[in-house]
Amino acid sequence: MKELANNEVTMTLKEITDLLDVRHDRAFAIVEKMAESLDFGPVSFSDIAYNQYGQTIKTINLNERQSIAVGARLNTSMLMKLIDRWQELEEKLKQKESKEITEYNSELSKTILQLESKNEALQIMVNYVMQEQKLKVLAAELELNNKQYLIEHKPRERKPSAQEKHNAGRQAFLDRFDPNKNGYYERQAAWEAKQKKNA
Repeated sequence: MKELANNEVTMTLKEITDLLDVRHDRAFAIVEKMAESLDFGPVSFSDIAYNQYGQTIKTINLNERQSIAVGARLNTSMLMKLIDRWQELEEKLKQKESKEITEYNSELSKTILQLESKNEALQIMVNYVMQEQKLKVLAAELELNNKQYLIEHKPRERKPSAQEKHNAGRQAFLDRFDPNKNGYYERQAAWEAKQKKNA
């Protein structure tokens, strides 16, 4: 059995002749004649190894419809054997496709779980960043409110009353005549020191 690129399954003429116990070279000539008919459909050729020494033989690749027609032409009594072989190949193909689908679904499930895990981690990261941004905004608002509060509640400088101004002026006037406050003693000491230096 051979699976082509377009997913069409074929069987080689060599495999058919082995099943039907017919000479391959005689069957090859018959199939070439049959392939001349448009109703038979196109065929392809390939070289296959037919013994343990790796020797090759040119054979023809046939689809299910063509191989049944060839089997009926070569050996009608053995045709059911060929049909059984095709059913066996089709069953193997179905099992292969079923296995591939199962493996694909398994890989798909793993991929989905990985994506969900990544999405969950990404969501946690996004939530963390958003929370951090909210904290920064709150901190900025708090700092602004503190500044506004300090501006609004800044202590006002107390202005002296008229009586306090009068008392302060009177005290300043008296201090001018107080030798302890107007520097009289300091000036006197400086003058005496100067006199001693000049003597």
